Amino acid sequence: MSFLSSFFLFALPAAAVPIIVHLLAKRRKKIIAWGAMQFLARANPRAKRSWRLKDLLLLLLRILVLACFILALARPLVPAGWLGGHHTRDLILVVDQSMSTQWDFGGETAHERALDLVEEALEELEATDFLRCIVAAENPQWLTSYPLKADESSKAAIVNQLRTPQSGARSAQILASLEEAWAAEPAHPNAERHVILVTDAQAHGWMLEQSGRWLAIAQQMENFPSGSLMRTLRVRRTAEETQDNMAVTALTPNREAVALGEPVELTATIENFGSVASSSSILRWQLGEDEELGLASIPALEPGASTTVKLEHAPAGLGIHELSAHLESGDGLA
Repeated sequence: MSFLSSFFLFALPAAAVPIIVHLLAKRRKKIIAWGAMQFLARANPRAKRSWRLKDLLLLLLRILVLACFILALARPLVPAGWLGGHHTRDLILVVDQSMSTQWDFGGETAHERALDLVEEALEELEATDFLRCIVAAENPQWLTSYPLKADESSKAAIVNQLRTPQSGARSAQILASLEEAWAAEPAHPNAERHVILVTDAQAHGWMLEQSGRWLAIAQQMENFPSGSLMRTLRVRRTAEETQDNMAVTALTPNREAVALGEPVELTATIENFGSVASSSSILRWQLGEDEELGLASIPALEPGASTTVKLEHAPAGLGIHELSAHLESGDGLA
């Protein structure tokens, strides 16, 4: 509807003019008795009710004619959804590419399962919709910041770009990526904003304690002019696909500098990040790339539990010595 034609809507109250005329016509008038009045008084009451119904229908018809004439001048636009049509969607995919998505479920990674969910979401789009994508890594990264028409070539391009995960991404900033998605400019004035998050739902990166930022996203969704929707597609695993996730989280010396021939004590902290209890394993101490310094036994750990093991080592020469601890366990994350 144009700015000029919208002024005609102010004339809609004129549709009430027939009602006003009808009410004025029914004003009480002075009754004058005359000779034939007695015959009119005996008229069939059913005929009177028929006249009243005809008057009412005629009144409604006059109102409808005026209202249709005014609306024809104003030319209002009716949303397609009111008539069962298709709403144009402005879809922004937010795809989790943290380190945990490289988890191997026996030949298939969580990232590959996430791509299956992405393809399913893209199948719902029509050629009149718009498409963009954000990679949720250590910082939100737009794959396509400019809205693309959701045709088959654009869908295929998005999937192909996502097949190569971001290297070195330790965690995914989920909250920051969603903020980026909802702050993006609309692809079309009448398009609904749809945000779909595809994730393995690991806890880190969501920042649930930042309630003010989450409330701000909810407010943006509510105030989006053409409607909004947010969905989360979670990578699933079966009950048999348990996560064995043991990790060396810290390797700490008891001093910063060591004299020649003076022993240094190293403490390795091992934690079970998995969803099931771990089995006992071996920690291998190593100097440089080739020299083995010793082995340590790691007991079975419950989920979330941790333990420490120590090594005492005296450097054989001056300079910088690289000491490392390698955990030998059936970890599904490389």
